[in-house]
Amino acid sequence: SILQSNPAEALEFTEAYRSRILGTLAGSLMLLAVLSFYYMKSRIRGSYRASVILASISILMFIPLLSKAAVTPKLAAWDLHEVAYVDRLTTSLLRYRGQMIAWNKERARWQNRGDVASGLDLKITDKKKLAPLVVVIIGESTTRNHFGLYGYSRNTTPRLDKMRDDLLVFEDVITPTAHTIPAVMGALCSEQLKAGEINCNAATMIDIARGAGYKVTWISNQTQIGFDDSSIVHLGKSADKAIFVNQDVSSAGEADRNVSLDAKVLQPLKNIVNQVEDTGEMNMVFIHLMGAHFTYEKRYPEEMEIFRDSKELELAEDIKDPKAGSIINHYDNAIAYQDQLLADIFETVQKTPVEALSLYFSDHGEEVFANQNFHGHSDDNLTAAMSEVPFILAVSDSYRKTHGKRLDVLQGFREH
Repeated sequence: SILQSNPAEALEFTEAYRSRILGTLAGSLMLLAVLSFYYMKSRIRGSYRASVILASISILMFIPLLSKAAVTPKLAAWDLHEVAYVDRLTTSLLRYRGQMIAWNKERARWQNRGDVASGLDLKITDKKKLAPLVVVIIGESTTRNHFGLYGYSRNTTPRLDKMRDDLLVFEDVITPTAHTIPAVMGALCSEQLKAGEINCNAATMIDIARGAGYKVTWISNQTQIGFDDSSIVHLGKSADKAIFVNQDVSSAGEADRNVSLDAKVLQPLKNIVNQVEDTGEMNMVFIHLMGAHFTYEKRYPEEMEIFRDSKELELAEDIKDPKAGSIINHYDNAIAYQDQLLADIFETVQKTPVEALSLYFSDHGEEVFANQNFHGHSDDNLTAAMSEVPFILAVSDSYRKTHGKRLDVLQGFREH
């Protein structure tokens, strides 16, 4: 929207107006939009006084626009940008306050959980059957429908394709939700969560792993605090060691020019693998990626911009978005980058001399103009692409030699 645009974008809007009358009319309409926005915000927040103050500031910011003898598109755009700045600043402050309240509540809840693992009745009949190294990789907004490995028309996963014979690629795995928090919490909680529930009051996989004798490490390329993600952050911090490699951007990365690429997780993982090889200590590692979260072009480096030609795409007739081809290209490039990353992780696991296994799945998928004229994810508008996720298992050679029969059983479940 205009109120969340920069001066250049606002200028494009106001260039359509050539006279003082039309310029003033546009400004008045903008003023009404701002007043309506703050009124609705005050109703939600329950603060009439705050609404009056914010609306007054907005009016003051519009005075220069209405008082100019001659309103040029450039001056009008700049004045509108000043109002947009107030809106963004206010929204950021309110969002931060809400985040901190939610953060403190969630921290208190996790602190009051007690040592859940100590109450677990775990019976390990043969500890030798436990792999000393287990790596669980959690992707983000990644649908398997854009993996060449799963039959996508573009070759987005060349390295995984070459490794196919050494991987267990499960063909029919779906996620019950298109949102990260319930998806991740549901996957790592030992009891089934109800629809929309995000609090795990039972043992988590981290608790169970620790109870089984594993040292647990959480490596995340998502930030420690972001909009509504505190449950996952506290889950990660319940591990013996939590490493947050993303110190650059917000949880989705939309607000900043900087990016935090998922390759940052590789070195901490390799350090742990080396430690397991040297000491024999049992380690379970959870890796939480940024994956293919929107904005897609921020999820890969410039050299991974492989797909640029939109003409080769076969879009449905009802896809009318003129940017659809470009957006799909960006998404496919993000998937190609994930292919490189996953191959690096799987190869690290496969080459270690200790018994090790690595499991990858995504929290949820992403609709990218496959079934609708839309890209993104939402439980309110759930599509197949949002539910169908990749699920891939890789093991070390030593694990395969020792547990070949177990892998044969898993192979039987691969397509069911």
